[in-house]
Amino acid sequence: PLNLNVDENTDSASGFSLGSLATSDPDFPESFTYAIQGGADASRFSIGGPGNDELILTDGMLDFETQSSYSVVVRVTDSAGNTYDETIAVSVNDLNEAPTAITPSAFNIVEGTNTSSGTSLGLLLATDEDVTDSFSYTIQGGPDASVFSIGGAGGNELILTDGTLDYETQSIYRVIVRVADSGGNHYDQLIEVTVDDS
Repeated sequence: PLNLNVDENTDSASGFSLGSLATSDPDFPESFTYAIQGGADASRFSIGGPGNDELILTDGMLDFETQSSYSVVVRVTDSAGNTYDETIAVSVNDLNEAPTAITPSAFNIVEGTNTSSGTSLGLLLATDEDVTDSFSYTIQGGPDASVFSIGGAGGNELILTDGTLDYETQSIYRVIVRVADSGGNHYDQLIEVTVDDS
């Protein structure tokens, strides 16, 4: 079988050409026509292009995590009506994609809590299609960035350091946290911390 590759996140909604098909034939010169003959994903393929010899994949936005490969059987017919069928495998290349969220995006803490030595509000978790990816977190900004840090054993806890909390002085803290994956892709999330009045 012939093996082709295409990167995930390729938009094939309008049809994406995987390239021109070529045929070896001892009869030279010879003309060929191509047709989709079958295969598990035959409905997602067609033949097109200016020379009507390109293999076209039409399956929307390609996503490795949804479908990592396609299989189609293409038939070539020469001018004498002789045919040959070839199975073509198309592999979708897995790319490192950016995180899409940090959870939770809100925390609550009780008024009167002494955060002078740093109080962990909880663990931050990244949402990312790449389930085996590793993540790092940093304070990126926000109106209260100066009283926040990232810490904990896993380097993924949101730490608040602002003395003894007083609802009447400040009832909500806002900070922007950035998560970066192992490929350098990142996502910024505004996190709100509510001080519960007691």
